[in-house]
Amino acid sequence: MNWLTRIIDTMLGRVSTVSEQLVVNEEFSAWLNATRIMNGRDAIGIELEMIEVSIENNRLQLRKGLGHHWLGNCKRQNSGQGFLNIKQAAEKWMGSHYHKDALLDPTIKYIGVAFGMGEYWTFSAR
Repeated sequence: MNWLTRIIDTMLGRVSTVSEQLVVNEEFSAWLNATRIMNGRDAIGIELEMIEVSIENNRLQLRKGLGHHWLGNCKRQNSGQGFLNIKQAAEKWMGSHYHKDALLDPTIKYIGVAFGMGEYWTFSAR
């Protein structure tokens, strides 16, 4: 087991697999980059630190309810619950002015997304 796998497994509390989290991040960033480019924004990258922030926020949401409980070093964060997949999360966030602004913020360079810890989802960016 490599260091990345150990870190993510530990933070996830084994709620979802590392590969599932990484696939979601790849899918979301591909969609987000296409959306950002269509809106005149630069593409972004995935960053482990932002995934960790998102995972920790989900862990706290499980205990405290929906919200922004852990921002870490991120500049923008979207939270949600009850999404069935990454496509649904993206559609809901784009349908909200505040959440859309976070996704299209021209100053962000790196993102991380987490799902699990119940029905919670978090997008974090810096």
